[in-house]
Amino acid sequence: PDTETIFLTAHSAYDFMKRAIQLDGFDYLLKPIEFDVLQATIAKALHAIKEERELRHMREHYKPYYELWRKKKSLITDKFWNDVFSGRIVCTPANAADVLEEHDLSGLQDAVILPVLVSVESWQREFSTRDEEMMEYALRKGASEMLLLTGQGEVIQTKQGVNVVIIVGVDGGAEAMNELHSRCESYIRDCRKYFSCNVSCYIGKSSTLYDIAETYRRLLQMEY
Repeated sequence: PDTETIFLTAHSAYDFMKRAIQLDGFDYLLKPIEFDVLQATIAKALHAIKEERELRHMREHYKPYYELWRKKKSLITDKFWNDVFSGRIVCTPANAADVLEEHDLSGLQDAVILPVLVSVESWQREFSTRDEEMMEYALRKGASEMLLLTGQGEVIQTKQGVNVVIIVGVDGGAEAMNELHSRCESYIRDCRKYFSCNVSCYIGKSSTLYDIAETYRRLLQMEY
């Protein structure tokens, strides 16, 4: 059950990719692939396994190691959204309060959630794998500062490397959506200017915790 799976395949059809995501595949790589990219992907998978083991150990000793848990909270939050998007966690009105309390995210069961998928289309200059990871981290920090309209929410990177801005408390009204569109356009310009990359922002619909996974899958299809 703890095995991470990397698909290495010549099949580029969306149905194959979608099924791999549904099965919680760690990554989906198309052949032919450069060795250093494959090597970096395996290293990420090993790191994810290590973090998952640390997280499980931390939960078993939650009370005596509260400070450690607090420091790792962002890791727990990332895992929660990864599990929700992949279907590993299915929230319902009956279980939402308990699931959220377990992850210290109480209050989201009644929240309106609007996801924005940020896709890096191309880099304007050559980067090493490590430098590219640092740039993507900078992109997520920038997205956090510019796209979280309400100041509430998260910017995460899924196990598949998808950057998602999770905005909490946006009702989807015309004024809010116009503001978000404007911010996305500014963010795209800034990414081109400061981070040497071309990005696209795919804006989802306002959702609840119970249908956010389907909204995320539609965003992936839009990007594809």
